This record gives sequence, C-alpha cells and structure tokens, in this order.
Amino acid sequence: GKTQRLQFFLVNGTFHLVDLPGYGYARAPIGVQRQWKHMMQAYLTGRRQLCGVAQLVDARHAPSPEDREMIRWLLDEKLAFCLVPTKMDKLRQGERKPALGRILGELALPGEQPVVPFSSTTGEGRLALLDWISQTALGAGPAGPDSARPMQGSEADGASS
Repeated sequence: GKTQRLQFFLVNGTFHLVDLPGYGYARAPIGVQRQWKHMMQAYLTGRRQLCGVAQLVDARHAPSPEDREMIRWLLDEKLAFCLVPTKMDKLRQGERKPALGRILGELALPGEQPVVPFSSTTGEGRLALLDWISQTALGAGPAGPDSARPMQGSEADGASS
C-alpha cells in the first residue's frame, strides 16, 4: 500500500520486475488513485515485453471490489497472471483452506489459473512464485532443486498448507 510510482528491479541482468502502485488500501486521495489506475492499465496494455502479472490479494479478507475489477480486467485483456494470496502466516491452519476457497470462489477464476499462497514472513510460496516468474519471464524450468510448482485454482480446494 505504499508504492506510489512504478519501481523497476533488474533481476539477474535478464528481466525486470516492476512494482506498481496498489489500490484500495493506498493512503492517497481518490483522484490520485484514479490516476494510478489509468497509469497501470496503460503500462500493462502498452508493454510488448510484459510476460505476466503477479496479482497480490490479502488472504485474510474477501476480495475487495478493486481486486475483483483488476482480476476481471486481467482476464478480459488475456494477460497471464498468477494470483498470490498474501499474509498466509496470519491465518490459523484451520482458516487457510476456507480463505483460499472463498477468494477463488468470489473471483470465479478458471480452473487452470496459477495460484501461489504466500507469506513474506515464513517464506511460504517463495519457490513456487519464483518458479512461476521464471517460467513466465524466461520460459525456463523450475528455479532450483527445491522448487515447487504453483497450484492451479482447482487444486486450492484441497490445499491444506
């Protein structure tokens, strides 16, 4: 919620990750948030080099109207994306599967949609997300010997970790 500009990160000298301003929880006036929305849409549709989007959503809450709008927009634009429910460490073990099911159900994602439950605190999902990024950006195989593939939306119903 603090990013207010496009932030570019060169990864291993081969590709860029770009952090875009958030929405919903960003502490900015509505007019500024609208400007960000138009800037992000122009960036996402105007970049020929764009390979994919990691779309973060807070796993503790139902998808916001902005989450739903962005997911619909990504699907309509046919942009490759991975849904990344964040803050998984904040959920008790018994809350995790229902939270993922609620998010996936409310967003009505296709069954083949890549989903990576993630925690920046515990590192959960890190390798799976790196694999998705690697495969999407470079067409490469898994990131390393301990890699894990992203689960598909249809698999999240059976997720227990």
